[in-house]
Amino acid sequence: MSERFKTRFDDIVAFDRRGSGPAFVFVSGAGPTRATDPITGRTAELAAAQGLTTIVTIGWVAARAGLPDALAWIASSPRSPG
Repeated sequence: MSERFKTRFDDIVAFDRRGSGPAFVFVSGAGPTRATDPITGRTAELAAAQGLTTIVTIGWVAARAGLPDALAWIASSPRSPG
């Protein structure tokens, strides 16, 4: 299930968070979307099954939001139910 937050630029950033444990962030290229890039999503699922927390987002979104700000928000946010 996707989670979302609003950046200081009023962009809505969607990301998928899976698992628990040390974090690993997947930043897709500017062309694909999370829906059209099954390899990144499946890799994140497999890594989460091995005990990592995985975050999948899109490169242009991370760049626009400021990746450090986005990661800080994600790290401090409660997990969405589901």
